[in-house]
Amino acid sequence: MNGPFEMDRRALIQRILLLAGAAVIPAGCSDLSGGPGSDFRFEPKQFELLTAIADTIIPKGDTVGALDAEVPKNFEGLLRNWASADRREEILASMERVDASASKAKGKKFATLDPAARLDVLKAHEVEAMKPDPSKKPAGGLTMFMGPAHADEGYAKMRELIVKLFYYSEPALTQELSYEHDPGGYKPSVPITPETRPSGGLSPI
Repeated sequence: MNGPFEMDRRALIQRILLLAGAAVIPAGCSDLSGGPGSDFRFEPKQFELLTAIADTIIPKGDTVGALDAEVPKNFEGLLRNWASADRREEILASMERVDASASKAKGKKFATLDPAARLDVLKAHEVEAMKPDPSKKPAGGLTMFMGPAHADEGYAKMRELIVKLFYYSEPALTQELSYEHDPGGYKPSVPITPETRPSGGLSPI
């Protein structure tokens, strides 16, 4: 019998594969390394751009960041082994729009900017990209569970994949999140201090 953690972990993997546009999502999948495979590889400039975007969304601070968790490499593997051609094109186009925003705002490619400038560009870009678009339907039409579609669905999927791949990784689970196997009694109010970390539990979603 599968425990709650295994079921939630499987649900997380299935959600990641859904975001990647996998044509078939096996009910018993246990990792992200399988899949039909393809010849897809990021061009060096594309991988550099993805790396800069991931590092901006989840930078290294007091704990690990996206690069420590090898998110760009795993992201590429996910697109190579699981993503449909349409989903790959959708995500690549969204990355190009981030680059275009950087060129318009700063006169440089996104990956060449310093971290502070990248953050400025991505914040402004995200405001527009993540606006709800009632004229679109989310993948599968499951508005109740997935929320409304966004102005730039490719960016929304890329962003969520980066976050989920990070929190699926061992570095994030062991260093970024805290976990109490037996948390004790209910606490209606927990003081927030500089040492407070996000809490992990049975569900990593």
